Amino acid sequence: MKDIDQHHKAAFELLSFPSGRIQEADLIEALLPGHKKNQQFMEALGLAVVLDERLDQQALTEEEADAKVDAMTAELREMNAEMDRMEAQMTAEMGDCPQQ
Repeated sequence: MKDIDQHHKAAFELLSFPSGRIQEADLIEALLPGHKKNQQFMEALGLAVVLDERLDQQALTEEEADAKVDAMTAELREMNAEMDRMEAQMTAEMGDCPQQ
């Protein structure tokens, strides 16, 4: 791909603006097809292509995409909490095991 470094820089700048750091919500929006930020991200990478006019018409509204992002973020938090709980349980159980 021609000018790949410029595309990577543009994509990073899109996701990290204005703080200079990529936030989880911005990354999720960029990876969620139908979200406005996804289109901007693909354009920044030089990968934006409309394959079918019907796909473009089926794009999510910004409100729908934001609701999906919120739901995915909540699910991710629940999964992380469950993983933390499982890790704590395993640590507690391993504490009872003799060390070899």
